[in-house]
Amino acid sequence: MQPAWHLVTRGRPKGDIARDLESASAGGIHQVLCILGDHQGGELPDAVSIREAVAMARDLLPGALIGATLNQYGKDQDAVLRNLLPKLRAGASYVQTQPVFEPSRLEPFAAAIAREGEDTRIIAMAMPLLTLQAAERIEERLGVRLPEGVRELLANSDEGLAWAAFQSTIEQLVAAPFIDGVAIMTFEGDAPAETGARIAAVLRSAGAID
Repeated sequence: MQPAWHLVTRGRPKGDIARDLESASAGGIHQVLCILGDHQGGELPDAVSIREAVAMARDLLPGALIGATLNQYGKDQDAVLRNLLPKLRAGASYVQTQPVFEPSRLEPFAAAIAREGEDTRIIAMAMPLLTLQAAERIEERLGVRLPEGVRELLANSDEGLAWAAFQSTIEQLVAAPFIDGVAIMTFEGDAPAETGARIAAVLRSAGAID
């Protein structure tokens, strides 16, 4: 298994990030996702942008697979791409999305990414949501409103329907020609074993894993 290390930059000086990258190199890390992080952080005179973090990772982890994130929920698609494309030009070779509930929403972004570089891979994050309360908390965290169909389904409090919706999303992602892989996020920070087993069963059923 190859760990996908999350390099968090918010509130951290450039020297700390460089030292982390050097430690990662020494430890044999070959995959890194550069992110701001969800925590609060003060402004620093030598704050590092994600584009700069990608470039540093490219220099200090030669040959590594480097990723950056895409927020497909941004209201201005052009602004989302203006934020993303410089990260690709700095050396990011894959893009990881926010949790996907409507795979078709990614297609215009995938087309723009392909125009920038046909070798850039798109990893779609998928997330099983089982309650309306969980959905509302994710909306608050991401600053978005989930599709009404998702909210209406979860309002039924039918866990079976919620899992079926998750499986449908995974099947659509596997079938989409512009998606190269799936990353799974759970609502819980440490989901129970039965949740993991259920997710694995969905992934196998959809053909995402063997």
